[in-house]
Amino acid sequence: MLRKQTSPAPARSTGLQPAPHQRFFTSLASPEAMRGFFSRREQAFFPGAMRVVSCRYTHRPTLSTSSYLTRFDVTVQYPNGKRVHHVRGNTVDQQTSAIFRRLAQTKHVFRSPRPLDYLTPPGYILYEETSGSTLRQLAFTSSRWPAIAESIGGSLAAFHCTPARGLRQLHWRQEVDFLRTCHAAIVRRSPSRRTWATRVITVLQTHERLAWSRQPGLTHKDFQASNIILGSAIGIIDFTLSGVGPTAFDLGTFVTHLAVMCHGRVAESRVQHWRERFLQGYAKSIGAVSWRKTAADVPIFELRSAIDILSITLQTLGEDNNPGRAYCQLLTKRIDVLVKLLTQS
Repeated sequence: MLRKQTSPAPARSTGLQPAPHQRFFTSLASPEAMRGFFSRREQAFFPGAMRVVSCRYTHRPTLSTSSYLTRFDVTVQYPNGKRVHHVRGNTVDQQTSAIFRRLAQTKHVFRSPRPLDYLTPPGYILYEETSGSTLRQLAFTSSRWPAIAESIGGSLAAFHCTPARGLRQLHWRQEVDFLRTCHAAIVRRSPSRRTWATRVITVLQTHERLAWSRQPGLTHKDFQASNIILGSAIGIIDFTLSGVGPTAFDLGTFVTHLAVMCHGRVAESRVQHWRERFLQGYAKSIGAVSWRKTAADVPIFELRSAIDILSITLQTLGEDNNPGRAYCQLLTKRIDVLVKLLTQS
């Protein structure tokens, strides 16, 4: 869980030099210092601004000890009144920063965060957050789901069509290490699954290795409900894992997360309808020829995502009681269906 605090805690005196991000936050330890920081950059960050009135923030050390997530609420005076800009900041590498900039420079049907600056050191990006609620917050009873699902598909297709030259390349060898970790986690938490898990991972590796050479594009790599913002247009956020890779990766990730998120809450027939509308929206946007090539790889990455979620579920919830047991049964059943489909193809 993330731990909130109103101001950055000073680095402990350990005799070691504080990390760059710790020194950065120490320099912004007071509201006056923060206001001065944004005032010196007000025209670059907020064109047309007269002055920065105030700045408040919430600072969150994340699960990674090297990463800091901060939300700045910056009140800016304009000729026609005041406006509060919600600015987020996080420690990211230069390759992730380049993806933020590329998306901002490209006209899209979806919204993405507006990057303001990349500070080196400490390797810290500031961006204006995308307003709206996440897809995860949308009530399952909402009649908007089918239309939203289709719109999300079209937005993802536009994301994949972003010019990707010069951006970070994702590599198959990273997947090999990832699958090895998933296998170890499943066997450690559920030893009786060893033979089953070995067979599943072998089938996945055989098919996924080939899929990584097909239909490359800018791939999000964590395309699920928490990273999709609803509003006047679909918003896409969090590009920490993004890079150039197989576009079917995101399709498989989304439909698997959708099934898990809705399990026990929504009738399977409705979830299947939303899935179909999502894929239809994607297919319409990229055209029939490209869709036929991409569609064949979607089950491969559905299987990959299901294995990922199963390993996490076993580690965090276990399967001795609900909801862990229900999720493990759902995922195991789906994995068996996908393995059978891939071995028969």
